[in-house]
Formats: sequence, C-alpha cells, structure tokens
Amino acid sequence: MEELNCEMIHSDEVQNKLPIFLKKWWLDVVAKDKWFYLFVAKNDMIAVWPIVESKKLFLRISKMPPLTQYLGPYFIVNSNSKPSLSSTIEMYRILLNRLNHINIFKQRLNLTVKNLLPFLWQGFNMSIRYTYRINTKESDLNTILLKMSPTRRRKIKKGMNLLLIEKGEVDEKFIRLIKKTFYRKGNRAPSSIELLKEVYKASLKYDAGIIINALEPKNKEICGTSFFIKDNFSVYYLIGAYDERVDTNGLASSLLLWEGIKIAKENDLIFDFEGSILEGVEYFFRSFGGDLVPYYEVSRIKPGILNLAYKFFH
Repeated sequence: MEELNCEMIHSDEVQNKLPIFLKKWWLDVVAKDKWFYLFVAKNDMIAVWPIVESKKLFLRISKMPPLTQYLGPYFIVNSNSKPSLSSTIEMYRILLNRLNHINIFKQRLNLTVKNLLPFLWQGFNMSIRYTYRINTKESDLNTILLKMSPTRRRKIKKGMNLLLIEKGEVDEKFIRLIKKTFYRKGNRAPSSIELLKEVYKASLKYDAGIIINALEPKNKEICGTSFFIKDNFSVYYLIGAYDERVDTNGLASSLLLWEGIKIAKENDLIFDFEGSILEGVEYFFRSFGGDLVPYYEVSRIKPGILNLAYKFFH
C-alpha cells in the first residue's frame, strides 16, 4: 500500500474527481468538524471514504449528514489501468478495519459500490435503495421527453405555456415555500433552514448549485421552486417545494424537474432524482422515464449489547 496524507486528498487533483457529496467543501458545510477521510492507495488506485462521527455518552456513532444522498468508499482509478478484484477487496478490508472503534454505523453507499462482500464479512447488515437517473449523454431532449409518460409530457408542455421560469435563491420566499410544503405533508421542515442557506452559499462559490423558480405570470407569485446541485458527473435534485394553492394543476413540479434535466443535458451529465422509497414519490419520478438504479445502505451495531442503546438514541 502507498502512503497518502490529508493534503493530497484535499488537493484539487483528487477533489475534482469526487462526487459532490464526498467533497471536502460539502462535508465542511453539512457535517462541520465532525467528519474525516479514510483513504488508502495501491498501484494506480486511491480509495476515499468520508466518515461522519459523533459521540453520545460511551457510544461512537456514524450516520449520514443532512441533505446528503450517499457517501461510501469511492475509488479513483487511473484511466489506463484496470484494478484487480483482489486489490479492491484488500483496500476495502483496510478501510473497514479502521471503523472498528465505531459502535453504531449507518451509511448509504454511492452508486459505484457494487461489491458488498467485504461488508458482509465484517458483519454489516444491508438494504437496497433506488433512485431514478437519466443519462442525457445518450439522448437528445426530444427523445428524453418522448420516454416520459403522456401525463408528464402534457404537464411539462402546459407548464411551458402557462408559467414563467427564473433563477432563484435561498431567500424568504424560498424558505416560506419549503416550510409550507413540508407542513402540508405533515412533516417538519428541514431541521435547519440555516443549513440550506449555507449549502446554497457554498454551492455558488464552487459553481455547483442553482435554484429555479416557476412563477404565475400575472402577479409573479411563485408556484414552485427547486434546488439542484451538480458535480462533474451528475445534476442532483436536492430539494423542491410547490404551492398547491397557486399551482392547482401541478404543473410547476413537472416543469421544474424538466428544467433540471435540461441543465444536465447542457453539461452532458446524468440527472439524478435522488429517488425516494415512498410509493407516491417513486411513481412521480418514474413517470419521467429514467432508469431505475439500485444503491445500498449498510449498518452495523457492535457489540450486540448495544442494540438497546441504539434503540434509545436513534
């Protein structure tokens, strides 16, 4: 194994190759000072794994930070090399052994993680999750539109004719609409609106975020808003909100996601709906004609006696 240091992992050379949720600037915002990188290198391959860690009484706990779709080990491979399965398994073993001090661990893994055997061998439990994705490199916008359900196409086209689109920001109108949407669904608003502001501010600095509003044309009242973030691979639907009182036909939600897909197309990126396992949300995302893509969540509680403690603190 080759020697690495934090400076190398924090360098632009490495950071530019990581998905957005694994980047230092993102983690500095959503996890503050409660995270660190695990990393290991072998031959022409580097494995980078962000870990968020906190302590409650005698327990060391690692869970997902807010607004973050996934973490998990990410392998940066020299384009001219093809790493062996044995090499990657060895690197997984080293990384996982460095988690032995954590009592309670739960994390969603990024979509590149396919081999779960190292996790099974270390006693992790796992569950499968899904997202919908559209690879805009493979189709033009008209073809993407034709793959959608007739209802979704109709609402997008109607929205184009009846609504205005403009760039937005995390201002009072955005926050009010976010809160209203969550309360309407019987949920609490995101735990920290201030965190959304911080993420938006940082995303502008790193050219990674855009908010789009849909407006009712007569009085310019906002019908809906969506916050998208992007890296060198994908555009992600981070959060959205819609005012059913104004957007009575549900056009804004369809049109705004279409605008996100167009951003992905302009940059030759994948559009990721950050899929939900909720049946109603899944049906809505599915109607856009994307590919159903699995990813995994792993968890472990050690030693076994801590199961009761986990139920108490979770």
